[in-house]
Amino acid sequence: MKVCICDDEEVFRYIIKEVCQKYFEENQYPFEITEAESGEEVLEKASEYDLLIMDIEMSGINGIGVKDRLELEDKSPYIVFVTNYAWYMQNAFGRDVIGYIRKEEIEKKMPGILERIVELINRDIMVAGKYKSSDIACICSEKEYVKIYLKNQGEEIERDSLQALEQTLEVADFIRVHRKWLVNLKYVDMLEDTKIWVEGMEIPISVRNRKKVEKAFMRYGMKRMDCM
Repeated sequence: MKVCICDDEEVFRYIIKEVCQKYFEENQYPFEITEAESGEEVLEKASEYDLLIMDIEMSGINGIGVKDRLELEDKSPYIVFVTNYAWYMQNAFGRDVIGYIRKEEIEKKMPGILERIVELINRDIMVAGKYKSSDIACICSEKEYVKIYLKNQGEEIERDSLQALEQTLEVADFIRVHRKWLVNLKYVDMLEDTKIWVEGMEIPISVRNRKKVEKAFMRYGMKRMDCM
């Protein structure tokens, strides 16, 4: 795993690095850690990282600004925010944001978040041998073909079965919302009784799937909150 720690205070970069090294070494998980002092420095090489552990309040581009920029990219790392200021949390949520830690709780909470991220990376599934499940927002059945909607609005057509993909992608937080639609919960913008919005796209929820979708969405949200 390639990790970047971004904080304009050296002492906190050191503390986070020590906690990460201890976790990865104890679990015999390969890792590489890079340090950055600013958001601008992160953005230069963000696509190279699997995980970005970042302070929110920094001079220049702050952590929220970096997150917003990265959400426009095709490949962006998972993000964990660290800060002393709890009121930033309401703006810290995002597509790739996995956790939020107050700086005084780094040693206590960081190992649990790292465990969650390792789990997410290890269960990334290849679809059609080309697309990582974490990069797919939703999939639509087109008879004997499927249309794969990638994050940031890219679309691809593959010969595959939605039913087969549903079984394969269940462990990667995908949920069947309609006979024609399979959705990645990571990219859900909003949920209503009969509709779900994914990356700005409105998708119908069938009556038979409504309760299952609501429960899956709640479980996914709770998993995210456990890391906050």
